[in-house]
Amino acid sequence: MPTDRPPNIIFVLCDDLGYGDLSCYGSPTIDTPELDALANEGQRWTNCYASSPICHPSRAGLMTGRYPGRPDFREVDTMADMLKRADYHTALIGKWHLGMEEGLHPNDRGFDYYYGTPSSNDHFPIGDFEYENYKSFQHANYVAGEADTFDVPIYRQRDLVERPARQTQFTQRYTRETNEFINAHSDESFFIYLAHNMPHVPLWPSEEFRGKSRGGIYGDVVEEIDWSIGEIVRNLKQQGILENTLIVFTSDNGPWKSYHELGGSAGPLRGEKGTCWDGGGRVPCVISWPGTIPSGRVDDLAAHIDFFATFASLTGQELPTDVIMDSIDILPTIKEGKRSEREAFFFFDGWRDQNLWAVRDREFKLHMHSAPTMFSKAESHLDRPLLYDMTNDVGESHDVYAAHPERVEKLMNLFRDMDEEIPYNWWQANQVKT
Repeated sequence: MPTDRPPNIIFVLCDDLGYGDLSCYGSPTIDTPELDALANEGQRWTNCYASSPICHPSRAGLMTGRYPGRPDFREVDTMADMLKRADYHTALIGKWHLGMEEGLHPNDRGFDYYYGTPSSNDHFPIGDFEYENYKSFQHANYVAGEADTFDVPIYRQRDLVERPARQTQFTQRYTRETNEFINAHSDESFFIYLAHNMPHVPLWPSEEFRGKSRGGIYGDVVEEIDWSIGEIVRNLKQQGILENTLIVFTSDNGPWKSYHELGGSAGPLRGEKGTCWDGGGRVPCVISWPGTIPSGRVDDLAAHIDFFATFASLTGQELPTDVIMDSIDILPTIKEGKRSEREAFFFFDGWRDQNLWAVRDREFKLHMHSAPTMFSKAESHLDRPLLYDMTNDVGESHDVYAAHPERVEKLMNLFRDMDEEIPYNWWQANQVKT
């Protein structure tokens, strides 16, 4: 249905979904026909990075268009604040993870409507629970009941709906809430930030999906998210507004492979959540806007922090001028296939003491620190950085430091400048209790 209104925006963010966890990104065992259709008719981005390889700083970067180590998170506008000024109705449905105190609550950060959990679905443990113990999550998923291990609350606005929440119902409830918000505002422009708790451990598919995937219980929850996308797309069609709706589907960071079959796959990428290898931060990104954007694979460099400037451009809003913004407008790439203006991306650990760990440009990536897994200690490479050709070696397996001294020097200069500009990690800079 033609309209002069600015397009609706639905931003779907999964939790710990890996680069290789969708069939359109090469998964051999997880079937995602709804997302495959969205990707085939829209765009499948192959070089899109989350703001951080871990949950809360990743979401802070997405919401503000700034690297998460920058200070003043409490004072800067969120994406929802900006879209409200453009007369959008705004909703957060799902996981927030950026503070619930006054001034940080979603209703204080630009969202008209909020339904979801304050943080991850493994928070608020009941009894003695060992977070870094794979067997603890095995017990939670295969032995204990869904309300017996984690006392996770779910809220509507500021009111408690249920505690402990029935985690098997998260995806179903979020889908229903999303469609109800769409139906209530189908004649107006809306922004929905749909932030799934899954597939973060513990994994809780609904009864309808449990045991259905060839990818095990992890595949069950991903395939339920795929079902959710189908339900939302069908509703948009029924409302006659699909062609006036921009949909972005992605993940907050890479998979938590330390939990084996309870974690996902980074596909050809090295590393996992909590590391600055590409498996920790390069994420699937499917973009759909039927009738407006060309379809196909997009290999340009982009990051979650870029969606702030992109949505500002889309809705005629100006970027803030009183703070440093790291966001780059990628709308010309999305709509016209023009080359992305992002020349480099910086990898901030967000988990250990060090802040900036690596930097890449369009072709090469330089590591100054690394860690093989989320729970391992940092390994310093300050005596001799590691360099990888990201065009020919996406798995970061062949160090080419000696062969490209000029590229090392260029990336080292970028690294040093940014390390001086942002010397803090997310918690040091912002002191946000999540």
